Amino acid sequence: MMPLRYHEAAEEELLNEIGYLELQANGLGRRFFSEIRRAESRIAQFPESSEEVMKKTTTTRYDIAEHLRTPEDMVAYLEACLEEAGGDAAFIAKALGDIARAKGMAKMARDAGMSCESLYNCTKNDPRTS
Repeated sequence: MMPLRYHEAAEEELLNEIGYLELQANGLGRRFFSEIRRAESRIAQFPESSEEVMKKTTTTRYDIAEHLRTPEDMVAYLEACLEEAGGDAAFIAKALGDIARAKGMAKMARDAGMSCESLYNCTKNDPRTS
């Protein structure tokens, strides 16, 4: 069997989607992940049959910030990220950056009493360096 690898950005999007689905319904993200793993297994087992499908497959970038519409969504997302982070400060900073983008960086910075540049630096979402 040939091992499958994801592009770093694709893997990040997949993890974001799993997190989003889990927020929508308990267990939904895990079931989605299980289906992804089954598909990966079939692709690894029969790589030649997946080539045609992959030529026809188009994807779009998934941005969790587009789905964090209410304060309740944002709290649930942050709680899920804190649980998953296992003390990883960069993971938590990214989650806070996602929430800041969902709220609007300028508004979030203003509410926090900081400059946009400082907020960008804190969340590692500075578009000038990304």
